[in-house]
Amino acid sequence: MGSPREDAGAAPPARVLVECWSCKAVIEPSDRYCRHCGTGQGADVGWYYTPWGITVLTLLLLGPFALPFALKSPKLTPTGRRAAVVLIAAYTGYLAWGCWRLFHQLQLGGSAGAADLMLLLGRP
Repeated sequence: MGSPREDAGAAPPARVLVECWSCKAVIEPSDRYCRHCGTGQGADVGWYYTPWGITVLTLLLLGPFALPFALKSPKLTPTGRRAAVVLIAAYTGYLAWGCWRLFHQLQLGGSAGAADLMLLLGRP
């Protein structure tokens, strides 16, 4: 171990700083919230940035408007973000197709029988 004389000339240990995932400001690793933008860090990230939160927002509330939450989520890996975008886009396409089918069924007078429904589904 070093004597006080040897330690006096040594540089102090460098402080480790991290970057806020939202605003990219430099913060202390022990900070639970960013001092600049107030966004939660680590375990204190909002529920809507978690995978389950994004799923709930997509299925029940926002549909395609949940994409920004999936893209900005610090809880998802880059592969997870890509998968979330593909799944949200597929779900949005399915909803659009269902709305289109419903619109055409209502155009038929709302009384689509089995034959009309089969034609609507594209089956002869």
